[in-house]
Amino acid sequence: MSMTTRMSLLLLLINGLPVAMAVLLLEYKRYDEALALAVLWLVALLVLLAPIARCITYLVVGRDLQRINRMCCNMRDGEAAGAFVLPLEREDEHELIRLKRHMNWMLHAVASREQRLQSRLHTVTRNKQEYQRRSTVDALTGVFNRGYFEEIFPRLLDDAHKLQNSIALIMIDCDGFKQVNDTHGHQTGDELLQLLGAVLKNAVRESVDIPFRYGGDEFGVILSGMAEPRLQAIAENVRSRFEQGNACNTTLSIGIAFCDGNCDGRLAETEFKRLADQALYESKHQGKNRIILRTYTGAPVGSLHETQGEIGTK
Repeated sequence: MSMTTRMSLLLLLINGLPVAMAVLLLEYKRYDEALALAVLWLVALLVLLAPIARCITYLVVGRDLQRINRMCCNMRDGEAAGAFVLPLEREDEHELIRLKRHMNWMLHAVASREQRLQSRLHTVTRNKQEYQRRSTVDALTGVFNRGYFEEIFPRLLDDAHKLQNSIALIMIDCDGFKQVNDTHGHQTGDELLQLLGAVLKNAVRESVDIPFRYGGDEFGVILSGMAEPRLQAIAENVRSRFEQGNACNTTLSIGIAFCDGNCDGRLAETEFKRLADQALYESKHQGKNRIILRTYTGAPVGSLHETQGEIGTK
């Protein structure tokens, strides 16, 4: 029903009914009653003028304005809801109907823009995550890079000290890697490094231990909350699987710095790294292809003397 039709019917109801009754009374020559009715209708009209005006305003435009306000609030809150159901567009339609059409168009435009913004935000978030991943992961081997190791290792040492938890740093070096590059080429060398990266990732606990590439053919792993026998078993698993998995007869020298959680004082990052490097150095100079474990006591590395047995010697 159009706006003009609604207004016409409402005015006809308000004015037509008293006039019809007055005409009917005049037809029966009841002039006094007709006059009284006219006076009563006039008084009632004056008294009820404001309420009737508010009622007409609400029926004609008030409800539509309320819906338009609700639609605006929805758009303000990012909700694409409350579109008007409208008839086919006509040239002579009321301005209020045109306003509703414009509001529907605005709602569609806001919803489309919101969808595009969400899509762009998702893309930006995904790109940010990929950038963060690339900034912490070694592109060739898939393990963490040295930068991430340098960032996370001090925090893990502090956690181990506060919780009196065990922590170990394994340093790994490929024996004869330079000869592999010189003899078989750098692509074979890269494949060898990729193999070691895959062996490390499969040997340690995902999202708990930190395998990383320290540089060149040197790798490492940080392991927390692990007993010494299990630690040595993991190191031996890495050594043996790498030896069996490559066709270049390349082996691994492994050095381990280990703290069982009862060290005196704080865990010194520099001393802990130096202890792991010293264990790796001993492994290389005792014939390679073996595992040397040193226990961290909190004393300077030069005075450390406690050595756990060698395993995996060929």
